[in-house]
Parts: sequence; structure tokens; C-alpha cells
Amino acid sequence: MPIRLIAFPGENPIVDGENHLPDPGGALLNIFGDWVEITGLEVQNSSYYGVGLFGEHDTVSKVFAHHNQKIGIYISGDYGTVQDSRVWRNSLINEYGVSSSWSSGLVASRDSENGITEYPIIRRNVVWENWGQGINTHEANQVIIEDNISHDNFTNNIYIHDETNVLCQRNFVYMDPSSYMHGYGENIGIMMGDERNIPSSNITIINNISFSNRVNYALFTGTNVINNILIANNMFVNAVITGGVLFKGNHQNVIFKNNIIQQDGNLPLIMLTLAPDVTFSNNLWSKAPPPEAQGLGDIIGDPLLSRTGDLYSPEWFKLTSLSPAIDGAVSLPEVIVDYFGNIRGSIPDIGANEFIFPIP
Repeated sequence: MPIRLIAFPGENPIVDGENHLPDPGGALLNIFGDWVEITGLEVQNSSYYGVGLFGEHDTVSKVFAHHNQKIGIYISGDYGTVQDSRVWRNSLINEYGVSSSWSSGLVASRDSENGITEYPIIRRNVVWENWGQGINTHEANQVIIEDNISHDNFTNNIYIHDETNVLCQRNFVYMDPSSYMHGYGENIGIMMGDERNIPSSNITIINNISFSNRVNYALFTGTNVINNILIANNMFVNAVITGGVLFKGNHQNVIFKNNIIQQDGNLPLIMLTLAPDVTFSNNLWSKAPPPEAQGLGDIIGDPLLSRTGDLYSPEWFKLTSLSPAIDGAVSLPEVIVDYFGNIRGSIPDIGANEFIFPIP
């Protein structure tokens, strides 16, 4: 039976480090046992980490982790899960970009037993305004990052590096100029590029919506050649400052398929340097891409997105009935539903949304 630490209904228990607890290297709430469940707590003002999962099969749900000096929630042990939580304004050691180092809001990495965190899950969280990475996974294997909203984080909203067998799906990442983070940091949407001698491989990035970041998706050179990356059925819409999508380095077997890349104005749709091995096909580009990014089945034109409701909500990016993205994709076994959970048709749509025609 698991050990459960659960908030009493209607109450809001707070664990407050008052900016002087714990000692360096620890978390304000350390979980070292196995099969421990934490639900409904608020963890704040740690002088180091907020919550640390160091045992196996530990779960954090509906936890608020904020205003901690370093990581908000850290998954270190195998089979750790963080879900339905709110993680904001952590890594305060770097608030306003004053430090030469920083940490992240929500991290899965570095099992203390063998150095690799196995089977971590980061699901249905909202992560914002952290003065480092928003969601950061590295030195891990069999990682799932899904159904999160990560926005307005200092360096990037999702960072994947030095790890294997990653599924990153149905996440919404963006930057809002009204955030107090605006004007600081790199502000990249989804970023990849190894930092250590652990070559990444088998990375699947599908059904994500990345909007208004400095670069909406970036694959950097890093320390290793990354092998086997599938980037499919995503929406990369209107990056700012730099451009839409960046590929840099001699990475191998990168497939870029069924994506919508919309970039209004003069910024480039895509930037490719150092000849990465990328196969392009069935993408919808809002204007003609450079020859090296063109592929079979491409469509050039306005994707005709819904643009109704809140600009910073996934519904804004739904397809309308006249979108050229409809029936323009090729079926992939990895992509059987869309961002909203709709089943993909036998002839699927390009992008993260499968348009559902109304029943007459």
C-alpha cells in the first residue's frame, strides 16, 4: 500500500521554508521512500529545492510549488510522477537574469543510484515564470511529457537533452509579452541539444502547440549527435525575434512531417545550419520555405486557424472548415489522436488539431 500525504478537504496546508530552509543540496519536502503520494500541498520559499522525489514510484499531484530559490519540483527516483500541479516563480537565484547559473521549475533527471532516472512522467501541469527552464528532462530514459502548459520561462519552456526514449506530446508552450519575464532570457519554446556525454536518441515530439516564443522549436548542436527524432503534427506559430524553427548540427534521422509552420512578417520560417539529416514532408508552410526544407506533400498557404477566444489558449489554434491543412497529412502510428484527444482520420490533418466536421 502507498503512503499518502493528502490535504484535508477544504484546507490548504503550506510548507514554508521562509527562505532559510533547507540546507544547501536538499528539498524543503524530501521524499526518500517508495510508493509515496503527495496531494494538495503548497511548498514555497525554499532556500534550495521545493519538492524532491528521490524514491521509486513516488507521485505528486495538485501541489503548488513556487518562490523557491532553485528547482520547484524535482523527480530523481525511477517511476516518479508529477501531475495536475502548478509550478511557478522558482529558480529565484536568477530573478531578472542576475546570475550566471539557474535551475528549473519542474525537472526529471539523475537518479542518485545509477545516474539515469527511468520512466518519469510529467503530466497536466502548468509551469510558468521560472527563472531557468520551465520543464527540463535530462539524464533520463523512457520519459513522458504530456498535456502540460508551460509558458513565459526564462531560457525555454520545455528542454529535452541527454536522454533516450522520450515522448513529448500535447503540450502548449508560449511567451506572453505582458509577463514579468518579458525581455529576459532566451524564451525558446521546445529546445533540444545535449550538454553531456549521454547521446540522446528516440525522441518523439507530436501534437504540440508552440506560439510566440523567440524560436518555437530549436535543435542545437550540443555535445553529441542526436539520433532518431520524430517531429510530427505540431503547430509552430509566429515566433518572435529570431524565427520559427531552428535546426543546427549534424543530427541523424530527423523526420519533420505533418507540421504547421506559420510565420507572418519577415522572420524566417526555418533556419538550417551544419547540414542536419532532416527529412521533410507533408508540412504546411505559411510561405515558401527554403529549398532544403521542402518535401513531398507540402502545402503553402494560410492554415486558416480559428483565432477565436483567448489568444493564449489552445482553442485559438483549431482549424477552420476551409483550412488547407485538412486531409493533408500522412498517417503515422505514433499519432492516433490530436491535441484535444480527437481520433485522427484515415487521411489525417496537418498540425495538432484534427478538424471534426459537424454532423448535419
